[in-house]
Amino acid sequence: MCGISGIYSSSTTISALAIDGLRAAGQRLTHRGPDEYGEMIQPNFCAVHNRLSIIDIACGKQPMLDAATGNAIVYNGEIYNFVELRRMLQGFGHHFRTDSDTEVLLKCYLQYGNEMCEHLNGMFAFAIYDANANEVLIGRDRFGEKPFYYFQTDDRFCFASELEALTEFDRCPRQRRQAALEQYFIRGTVPGPKTMLEGVFQLMPGHFARISATGLAVKRYYQVPSGLATETLNDEAIEQALSEAIGMRLRADVPVATLLSGGIDSSLITILAQRQKTQPLHTFAFGWAGQETELPWARQIAEKVQTTHHEILLEQAVFNDDIEAMCAAMDMPNSDSATFVGFELSKEIARNGVKVVLSGEGGDELFGGYDWYKNTGGTRQAVKSLLRGRSRISRDYLLNKIVFSSEELQRAFGRDPIADYLSHSVADYPDLGNSVNARIVYDYENFIPWMLMPKVDRMSMAHSIEIRAPLLDHKLIAQWALVPEHLKAANNMTKIRIKQYCLDAGILNQEQLTRKKMGMNLPLTWWLRSNESMFRDTLTSEASVAVELFGREMVEHWFEELAQQTIQGWTITAQKIWACFVLDLWCRRLGTSW
Repeated sequence: MCGISGIYSSSTTISALAIDGLRAAGQRLTHRGPDEYGEMIQPNFCAVHNRLSIIDIACGKQPMLDAATGNAIVYNGEIYNFVELRRMLQGFGHHFRTDSDTEVLLKCYLQYGNEMCEHLNGMFAFAIYDANANEVLIGRDRFGEKPFYYFQTDDRFCFASELEALTEFDRCPRQRRQAALEQYFIRGTVPGPKTMLEGVFQLMPGHFARISATGLAVKRYYQVPSGLATETLNDEAIEQALSEAIGMRLRADVPVATLLSGGIDSSLITILAQRQKTQPLHTFAFGWAGQETELPWARQIAEKVQTTHHEILLEQAVFNDDIEAMCAAMDMPNSDSATFVGFELSKEIARNGVKVVLSGEGGDELFGGYDWYKNTGGTRQAVKSLLRGRSRISRDYLLNKIVFSSEELQRAFGRDPIADYLSHSVADYPDLGNSVNARIVYDYENFIPWMLMPKVDRMSMAHSIEIRAPLLDHKLIAQWALVPEHLKAANNMTKIRIKQYCLDAGILNQEQLTRKKMGMNLPLTWWLRSNESMFRDTLTSEASVAVELFGREMVEHWFEELAQQTIQGWTITAQKIWACFVLDLWCRRLGTSW
């Protein structure tokens, strides 16, 4: 896991000014890789690398040059199947001088060229310079676990792991993108390929691109599987696939821990991981002081498999201490309040000297765990779809996810962007109203890469922690895509098949499987009311983006509504205030307003 940045020019020698910007970008990325700094300066390709040493600590230095071909690579992430790939490539006659997955990527390029990403099981973002062709291949993992930002000028292609690092380049565009701001208030984040800056882009997950004198050619290499689902899966097949995915993510030359809530996903990962280790794993669980927590449930699992267990109790004071640091680590604004939890957890884990942690991201999509997957099938839904129309139900489903009203967004932008968003989304996902699998595919392509994984990556890497997500293994996803919807979510139940496996295999008992799910979210309304003066002062100041967009009267109205609410957790009003607060701090950090 690392931070990368680079410049490619097909026709001109890269200038000293551009190289200064590259090195400054590297300084911005030190938190992603504090163990080692490396750089490569060539006439047409320059790169820097901030390394978090996980595999082949002695010899896995980057940027890495292939002496025989002159090809070079700079790369962020982990290739979990590098052992198998290395063996396969040796069979093709390739020779290796290190035990690193980085060298495996270089040899994969020689063997497979543009098709190399299809052979990779991992989380990654890379750039490979082909010295003979004087071209660059870039690639990104299937679900956006690792970031890749870039911009182009007439004679230059610049890239970096984070947006703020990219702004260190002298030609990086600075104009703010209005359409991205609209998307933020609709979706709580900015989906790719766009970013908050006009002219700066994200390489899409599951895509690679070739950059040459003729320009940038982007191609998709992965699509979330969908289609006829008829496979019920026996317990042996479920356990074998899960154990393989988890086992690959235990590969490291440093200790590996797990996040443990006591829920289905984290318990599966912890128990199946511990079975493959000879020493006790370190496990980490958290709770909010003064709130009901999952700590007792996590403790049950830790005691069951005898891990070295750590409990983290977050106090209200950490919010005031770390809120600005958390927003600075976001890179681009993300309105999910669980972002703050990820920041604090990573900070505490780092204090315990751990670098690599397995986590349960992707489990709700894989097994059908979200409440919004319930009640999408059956006769009642079929009749509703017939009476109201498939597209209307899909529109209603998406509309329920938007917290800001059409009237509020009309006030902010002089138009209502929701209508455009709904029409495009329904055209791309017409079965959202009545299909569990359609909603799962939507979340894999929209929620995971733009909301979930950015917060996981940025918050963990702010503290030099590598989070690995076994349940985002593409082979697991292909396996569970064959499972019928009624074995995922139906009749007001979720995770139906995996719960049965957990019972059969003795992973969890009935009480553990049916308890209330709490998740990692901040108890948002409680926190906002506890710190109301700070939020109110920020959002009603003259410099406030919220006042500029929505008007002081509307912002004050949100705080009046908040004062009347008795719920401790998430509410629409609390989410509006939080989203505006996060955006406001982000804009102030970049020294801009809208």
